[in-house]
Amino acid sequence: PERFAPCFDRVKQTERPFVLGFARASLSKGKISDLEAGSAAAKAGVKDGDEVLSSSPIDPVRKDETVPMLLTLKRDGTELTISYLPRGEPVESYRWTRRAGVADAACKF
Repeated sequence: PERFAPCFDRVKQTERPFVLGFARASLSKGKISDLEAGSAAAKAGVKDGDEVLSSSPIDPVRKDETVPMLLTLKRDGTELTISYLPRGEPVESYRWTRRAGVADAACKF
């Protein structure tokens, strides 16, 4: 932390890490596999073997805890849409914030 002084402060935060809930390759292969029991995907109704017709792009969902994953699936000939927040349990993490009032010239790395 001293290395970034006096320009930045380390701030503790809680975040929920991205957890898709099944093998990511399922999206490109078109079939859900390796569903994680108890995951948000499983709780929302996703099942191993579901055919993936479409899905939200991963990056925006991964980067923002509030963006839901939207899946259009086919199961037993029936099309269904499932929406869920692909997040795990909260964990403690840190982020760096720029310290106000410190001149840019003091921030040499």
